[in-house]
Amino acid sequence: MTTPTDSFHPDPDRTFVDARSDGSFRRLHFRDHRAPVELIAHLERLLMAVLHASMVEDRLVARARMRITGAHHEVRLHHDAAWSGEDGYRLEVDSSWAHLPQSSHEYFQNNTRSWFELWTHGFLPTCSTVDPDGSPEIRQHRIHAVLARELQLDDIAGVQHEILRSLRHGGSFITSHSEGGTRIRWNGLRFVRTDFGESGTITEFNGTAAFLEFLRRFFHQEVSRHCHPDPVPETDAWRLILRKLHANG
Repeated sequence: MTTPTDSFHPDPDRTFVDARSDGSFRRLHFRDHRAPVELIAHLERLLMAVLHASMVEDRLVARARMRITGAHHEVRLHHDAAWSGEDGYRLEVDSSWAHLPQSSHEYFQNNTRSWFELWTHGFLPTCSTVDPDGSPEIRQHRIHAVLARELQLDDIAGVQHEILRSLRHGGSFITSHSEGGTRIRWNGLRFVRTDFGESGTITEFNGTAAFLEFLRRFFHQEVSRHCHPDPVPETDAWRLILRKLHANG
């Protein structure tokens, strides 16, 4: 990724843009009622990419790298401030397609703008970065919550246990496509896959090991799509499978 220049200009939706022939940089300041743990989960579900959180000086930054239709994107979520009922953020996306044919650059410029609009849909834009009226104590508390959650999500067995527990308490996976779809749930006795639409197949799993093996295969393409051709790390794969889970049926 290239380093953005200072030639930003505001779009009507308050997104700052540095557009280059071979890439672009976009930044949006916004506030949200979701704490960082919740917002990171939302973005991972939307992006189908893991945002790895770390500290930069005294601020939390969560980063993801993705490839979408060949273009490289680095996504950075900055947690800038916190109040009792909301938090202040910056979302930055640094995109590059310099390695792709020049004839495709206009397509990627338009494509990247559309992706950014999708990823930031519903956010409440603000003009400033760090509000001095924010609470350092609340901010630190929410940072610690993210770092603690990172440790939990780095444990594959722990994430698998969380998925199984949620399914047993009414959660489910639901996918759909033009010919129908699939629902994966717990029926009170065992885990069940039900296909609907053109196929009405029902598959029951007698053990958790077989079910988890199936689950990993079933979601492999989706959790790998923004890593291709590199393999998705197993910790990332299970974290993204967790993000696909509907907590209440």
